[in-house]
Parts: sequence; C-alpha cells; structure tokens
Amino acid sequence: MIKKFIFLLVIVLIIVFFIYQNNNSTQDLSNKQEGNIFNPQEVNIGDEVADLKIESLSLHQIENTNRYSATVQFSGEVIVEGRYINYEDDEFLGDAVAFEVNDQTENRLPKLEFDERRTWFIFDNQEMAKDIFGKRAPDGYAKVAIKDYIIRYAPTETFNGAKLVEVVDIAD
Repeated sequence: MIKKFIFLLVIVLIIVFFIYQNNNSTQDLSNKQEGNIFNPQEVNIGDEVADLKIESLSLHQIENTNRYSATVQFSGEVIVEGRYINYEDDEFLGDAVAFEVNDQTENRLPKLEFDERRTWFIFDNQEMAKDIFGKRAPDGYAKVAIKDYIIRYAPTETFNGAKLVEVVDIAD
C-alpha cells in the first residue's frame, strides 16, 4: 500500500513539474518574439522584438476594413547598415536626412507583419544627422548605431524614426 502511494506521489510530482516547465517556457515565448516580424495584436508593453523592448503601443483598426494604423515605440540600441539620403526641399520630408536599411541588416529592426514598406526611417535628431551627413554627398553608404526606434504605420504618408547615436562607418 505504501509503495503504491509513493509511486502515485512520484507520478503526480512529475506531472506537476512538466506542467510548471511548460507554463514557464510558454511565458518566456510570449515575452520574446522570434525574429523581427510581429503581430501588434499579440505583443504587450515590455515584450522584446528583434532585441528591442516595446515601450508603448497604439493600434487602431481602420473603419470598415481589416487593416490597422499603429505606432510602436521601442527602446534599445542596434547597429544597422544601408544608405543615408540627404533630402533637400522635398515635398514631404523637407530638408531631412533619412536612412534606408539594407537587406542584410533589416532583420535587426522590428517590423509589423502587415507592413510592406521598405525598411527606412528619418533620424529624430536631425541636427546631429545633418552635421554628419549634410556635408557629404546627397547619398552614400553608412553603418550607424541607432536607438529609440519607432514604427509609425498608417494609410497616409508617414515614416518611421530613430535617434542617431553614432556613425560606425561611412562612405560616399
């Protein structure tokens, strides 16, 4: 009788252990997205996407559609490579420095699963960006460290943003 009781107790403990382990691994997965593409309906503030932490999230369904507009602010720093572009008197951007991330490093930045735009952004700290890039060719290659990446997605002319931290490498 005691042997049966101990045997049942061991089985119950093993089951409880596996349930506990499964719950913890599921919780870890819900807090860290795999890759850089994510569904904004399935994440929360504090979750990480592409090693950047979600600081704020605003998601609104566009009336009479299954599409959304979204603003997602991230914290954290990342290095990306691509093409800087000095816009002058652009109809939409004015005099701004933009950065188009190359295919090799675009997976380092989070991307909404329904966002089909190329991966590019405007530097939020334009004075610093103009001091560095504005004296160079209209466009060229650069490797930059950025932080505070923000996704702005809407059915209108809008763009993502990031703060320039430093230029790691640059070439015209």
